[in-house]
Amino acid sequence: MPLSARSLRYLMLEPHEMEAFVNVHKMQTIKRQTVITCMATLNKNMADDDAVGCLVIGTENMEVCILDPEAFTVQAKLNLPSVAVFMDVTGQFDVEFRIIVACRNGNIYIIRR
Repeated sequence: MPLSARSLRYLMLEPHEMEAFVNVHKMQTIKRQTVITCMATLNKNMADDDAVGCLVIGTENMEVCILDPEAFTVQAKLNLPSVAVFMDVTGQFDVEFRIIVACRNGNIYIIRR
């Protein structure tokens, strides 16, 4: 499980600084941030070139996320055995789609609905 930036900072503190750090940050929620490694677009429900598209993101946390184009929320989150570096997307999110992902471990994975 990857640690948050705040957790990593806590682990680097001297023992006498840890309690003060916890008291300052105890009411704040912990957020896990990641790095985008690759991106593509997936049409939402029509095959036209100018149709509304969902953003498909590969992350350093070994996940592929599909974002809703209207609300900017995560519509689907899929876990991979390795970090995605290249991806090709075909189809439509509401109908049927395929996401072909090449990963750092040298394997290619196909995600489909």
